[in-house]
Amino acid sequence: MIVLLLLANQVLWTAPDARGKLKLVGCVWVLATVIVDLLFDLTDLEELGLLPKRSRQIGDYALFGFLVAGILMVVGLAFRLVHGPYLEQFLFHKSGYALVGFGQEFLLQSCLLRYLKRIMGTSNPRCSLLAAIIFSWCHRPNYYLMATTLAGGYLGCRVFKKHGNLYEVSTVHAIIGAAIASFIKINMKVGAGY
Repeated sequence: MIVLLLLANQVLWTAPDARGKLKLVGCVWVLATVIVDLLFDLTDLEELGLLPKRSRQIGDYALFGFLVAGILMVVGLAFRLVHGPYLEQFLFHKSGYALVGFGQEFLLQSCLLRYLKRIMGTSNPRCSLLAAIIFSWCHRPNYYLMATTLAGGYLGCRVFKKHGNLYEVSTVHAIIGAAIASFIKINMKVGAGY
């Protein structure tokens, strides 16, 4: 877990044009640790949230995500924060954010939260809060994103602990993240790129 956090910090604070190799190293590290954990039966696909038992709630969470996206669109229009062709941008240009959202949720839920539950105990309610604080810290120095990811990360961790479904939390993450990027004029960059 410490190596993962050090790699994330290094990627964030390296100049944007030099991040490619570090991102690759980080991805290889995460995949290698997950594969080793799977091979030595330290985890399984269900614990990682990739093969959930309960997936009936995904429609409810997606509906919640679209509700929040709608509220963001109304607020953005009301306060003239929307930039560009907002609906087209939300539907098409930001659709790639689904992959980014899934990757971030995998790191938050399947890696960070899983390690914290091992260290602090599965039933410890502070695991979700600590994971959300670390996730928020990774979005510095962008205070808006830090506040947003602290709240969203905590709620996502609570939902993941309850349902164990990575697809639920990453769907909501993608919908709300794309809505923020489309409907609210803020800088979405973090780290050295900020």
